[in-house]
Amino acid sequence: MDSYIVKIAEVEDIKNIIDLIYETELNPNYEWGYGTEADQKEKLNILLNNSNNRFKLNNILVCKKENQFCGFILSLSGKNIKKETLVSDFNLIKMEKNFKFKFKFLLDTIYYIFYKECSKNEYYISNIAVKKEFRGMGIAHKLLYSSYNLAKNKGYNKIVLHANNDKLVDYYKNFGFKVDDLKSKKMTKDL
Repeated sequence: MDSYIVKIAEVEDIKNIIDLIYETELNPNYEWGYGTEADQKEKLNILLNNSNNRFKLNNILVCKKENQFCGFILSLSGKNIKKETLVSDFNLIKMEKNFKFKFKFLLDTIYYIFYKECSKNEYYISNIAVKKEFRGMGIAHKLLYSSYNLAKNKGYNKIVLHANNDKLVDYYKNFGFKVDDLKSKKMTKDL
């Protein structure tokens, strides 16, 4: 695995990140509003090219082997998560053309104001994805450990994520995560 490198995402990585986010998202209409695949990817492109929201490139680490994109992890500081997510949500509301979905996004955004993904003293892992042809090669491990190091370097001593199914809960337990809340599948790990 020595030929793999993990680094902060750059503009040249955006297309690969978009394709992989879209491919691995279970419900894109819920996450980014109504639209075709092209519509969804354009919304992601706008978010990734914006430097002040949850999807900004500085929040994303990419893994590459010989300059070939393998996967990414999106993680962010608990101090910034609320602000950056709200900026993302308001951008999505502005981009949404369907009034029904625009209204739904607005309601979800109001709900999010009161929702607590993580505490300000925690570091949050939002997304991790590896391209199919690179799965089973330890890339997710490398991305997770790189995110741990990033969190430690920023002064955090706890990392948080939400697993969206029981298989993922078991997977993250292998990395030392513990279930904090069974209903929401919130998991934490001390660093």
